[in-house]
Amino acid sequence: MSLFLLRQFFISIPTDLEDAARIDGCGHFRILWHVIIPVSLPAYGPGNLYLHFAWNEFFWSLVALQRSDVRTIPIGLKTLVAASDIQYDLMMAGSFMATLPALIVFLIFRRHVIAGISMAGVQR
Repeated sequence: MSLFLLRQFFISIPTDLEDAARIDGCGHFRILWHVIIPVSLPAYGPGNLYLHFAWNEFFWSLVALQRSDVRTIPIGLKTLVAASDIQYDLMMAGSFMATLPALIVFLIFRRHVIAGISMAGVQR
């Protein structure tokens, strides 16, 4: 889904920007670095949502990771739930700590996330 959104956004970038940079003497890498990437920053916002999905992924981690020293946070939180006893205090503290990195990334890039989501459905 993220690749589809990026593709749609890159198609909507006018080729006049690339042509103008080429007339100014920019090479391929400089066009990419100074024109295409800054213009496409709002398109990377929805990719942030997929970072959150990957961060909270449970099933694949449960299947693939067998050693206890490489567990992900959601799998580690599941181990706090036993058949007869649930350690609510540790589970709530772990859940809070698990959401902090995703929350910080979102707060840093929230302007780009909102702009990317609002521009995702716009066709030029």
